[in-house]
Amino acid sequence: MEELFSRFEVPERPPRAYDLASLPGLSKLTSYDWQRLGMDQVDFVVGQVTARVGTPAAVSLNLTTDARSKLEASIEGGDGTASRREEYRAALSNLHVNLLVSLTAANSSYGKAYGLGRALADTTCPHQTPDQLAKSFKSHRISQLCVWLDELASLLPDHAARAVEQSLHRWQLAVAAPADGPTTDPRPIESLAAALGRQGALWRGVLAGDKLCTDLLTPQDYLCAADRLARHYADLVGRVLRTMPWLLLLLLLLVAIVLLLVFIPGSAVARTATGVAAIAGTFSGIWKVIRTRVTPIAAQLERPLWGNELNTAAAEAVTVPPVGTPQDPARETAYEQVAAEVITAATQAQPIPSTDS
Repeated sequence: MEELFSRFEVPERPPRAYDLASLPGLSKLTSYDWQRLGMDQVDFVVGQVTARVGTPAAVSLNLTTDARSKLEASIEGGDGTASRREEYRAALSNLHVNLLVSLTAANSSYGKAYGLGRALADTTCPHQTPDQLAKSFKSHRISQLCVWLDELASLLPDHAARAVEQSLHRWQLAVAAPADGPTTDPRPIESLAAALGRQGALWRGVLAGDKLCTDLLTPQDYLCAADRLARHYADLVGRVLRTMPWLLLLLLLLVAIVLLLVFIPGSAVARTATGVAAIAGTFSGIWKVIRTRVTPIAAQLERPLWGNELNTAAAEAVTVPPVGTPQDPARETAYEQVAAEVITAATQAQPIPSTDS
């Protein structure tokens, strides 16, 4: 809906005929067909929702009927009348309100998901000016997006909500950074604006399940996540040790035994063997005590901690340059390339100028 209202051109006259030399792809569609495609998508989603909530099949909401009639009126006569195009935009605005109300009435999570998708599309609108980009990533806007992502996290694909939330914060910092001080990039805002459309397509893809976050991860990403998890476990052991001050007394006793063995006269071999046995026995006892404390806690924390590290790894993978780390070209998927091409083609679709007869 955001694309229909704000990005795609409203046709002024009947659409041109397609070249019969080959079948057109999405990037070659006219503005009229882009508008039709958007409303077909609306009807399809509404049909899915009504089927899921148990609405009888005979009941049809027909939410797009008025907008479709206004779209057809916008191309009638081929005179490019501006008033007809404004009537169509007004119909789209009404369709948006009806969708928001109907989806929220069906299930509050549907309404939140629709609001999240529309706001993300608005935030990642391509070709923004520096002022528009700064407004798109204002704190209150990003905070609201994160609230919706948090509330929908359990309903969205694994790691998608958390990864996009972290990625949003990285973009927010990157947009604010040029105003805070010097940068090595001579055109930081322009670079961000140029990449924003592709970033929005990737966020939308992982949230919709078109692309799983784990599919974006490389073996190196998993190794880095495992390394961070190991540090959590080391910190856990340190915290457990701090709750057992008597271990310090046990270690001091061990030191005293070793020193005593060093200074007591006798065979060096015997003293060494006794010292090694004392040290081994002491550390074995300490480990058994620590293990009985740490193992149950680690078992409870393993799943959430590993999931959190995968969220972080996915956030890094889902963030495109210049905010994210450049990826190897071999990792560029066909989905990401096509999404970028479709966005560019749709936003640049222009009505065909009239020709004199």
